[in-house]
Amino acid sequence: MEKLDPLDAAPPPSVDLLTSKEAQTYLKIIASGLRMPIPAQLDDEAAAAIHQALNHACVEASKVISQMASGSKERDVLEQTVKRVNALGSADVSRAVELIKSLYANPVELAEEVICSRAVTQDPAATMEIAKMRLFVEGAEVPLSMQELYTDRVAQREDLSYSIAVDYPHSFAGVRSRFQLFKQRYQRAYAVHHRSYWSETAHIHSKLLTLNPRIKALGSLNGLAELGTPLGLALAERSDTLMAKTAGCLSNDGLETALQDAPACSACGITLASGPPYTEAEELRIELDQALASQLQRLSGQAVQYILNQRSGDNVERFLEVVQASDLAGACRCSKRRTGWLLEADADRGERPVRLQPLLDRIAQTYPADIGEKDIDSIVQDTKRLIEESLRAAVGNSSKQPQQESFSSQ
Repeated sequence: MEKLDPLDAAPPPSVDLLTSKEAQTYLKIIASGLRMPIPAQLDDEAAAAIHQALNHACVEASKVISQMASGSKERDVLEQTVKRVNALGSADVSRAVELIKSLYANPVELAEEVICSRAVTQDPAATMEIAKMRLFVEGAEVPLSMQELYTDRVAQREDLSYSIAVDYPHSFAGVRSRFQLFKQRYQRAYAVHHRSYWSETAHIHSKLLTLNPRIKALGSLNGLAELGTPLGLALAERSDTLMAKTAGCLSNDGLETALQDAPACSACGITLASGPPYTEAEELRIELDQALASQLQRLSGQAVQYILNQRSGDNVERFLEVVQASDLAGACRCSKRRTGWLLEADADRGERPVRLQPLLDRIAQTYPADIGEKDIDSIVQDTKRLIEESLRAAVGNSSKQPQQESFSSQ
């Protein structure tokens, strides 16, 4: 069975509209919107007349809208407006009151839609034009920080009433002129913001690219069951999303022309309130660093286990895999040689390989044979330090490896 829209499922109308003060208030608003005289005392006869006039206005408006060319957003707005108002005229009093409360944030919105239902019939062209201007202003989001333009937008929302089309037609030219001035100021501000936004976002995108080796390294570490529960599993997907989000917009050229009928770029959809995703990128970087740090702590634990056990073979092989996967210097790659395990740098760069056994020997020589639990923390720290020093040496960088640059706003 087809599910009905609640606005299409109204019961037959009822004339008993005077059972609550709320109903009386709404009836007066509807009567005012229809330009009907409001009697001092609303009786059943007056209520029935208002109800009938509302139904008639909606029926006539629907006929006019059905003859309009389809496909425009303003036509869709008018059609939905009349549909909502018609539902009020087709409902009994209790349901009408509840519908009004759910559909309209304040009495002004209710009055405006009733006026629209009348204006569509009396002057379709002017009503369509106002609907188009209202759509632009509603979509032209302006932050409070841009105070002058923000105030101008508030004034436009008050200016663009459907009553201009039918009750104050002599004011239409002035309303249109003020809208065009607002539109021009908005378009200039948007074009500047659009260029600035994507210029800043390009820097974020470049920094995100530098995280890729670290994300791959974390993925490799997570693939080693010996290191325990994987960490930061969602980071790769979040990085991909941010990369796509910061990839750029191709609509900078000719943007003002594209904004003639739309308040935002159709390609990227940013508004004047949109800011580059510094926070998202910085949170990603911090979480990635934390996940890698935790995995490196586990990696050091593998080295401790090797030293404590003083065994070669599988333990050495597994430990090397962990070191290889971490790719601490961001430029090393690994291979297995028959002559032993090596952590081998990029040959094209003339980088020196880091041999695992000498590294472990250095660690083992630092501590006595009778290692106890009290030595574990210091072994972990020394292991991390020696691994990092050896890998930096492999890429020809004896200085301390710099930390990842922050994504904070410039």
